[in-house]
Amino acid sequence: MPVPSENLCTTGETTPPPPDDPTVDIPVVVEPPPVPLDRLIPDGDGYIELDEDGIPLGRWEWSPDDEVWLFEQFPPLAELPQTGLLRWPIPVLLSAGLLMTAFGAVLVKRPGEQQEG
Repeated sequence: MPVPSENLCTTGETTPPPPDDPTVDIPVVVEPPPVPLDRLIPDGDGYIELDEDGIPLGRWEWSPDDEVWLFEQFPPLAELPQTGLLRWPIPVLLSAGLLMTAFGAVLVKRPGEQQEG
């Protein structure tokens, strides 16, 4: 930005710099992300999006190269659902396996009819 004293007119007012002046930084006005404004919190050069309960969902950041808003989702903050089996089948399956092994051992050792070969 040029120093005002460089552009003083005889009246003491500053003249605007020419439009093609490379030393002037023209501010870029960017619309907020496509989310209701009551769900956004300013965060540096971006916004944090909140859900209806005020839980942060992710961060919106402006990409000047692509000229689009990029959304980076935060990890979920709720409890994770239980996956896998419960512990109760372990003793039942162990008992059934032992019974089948014992039954198989009795059948093998029991003298039975020999097949004629």
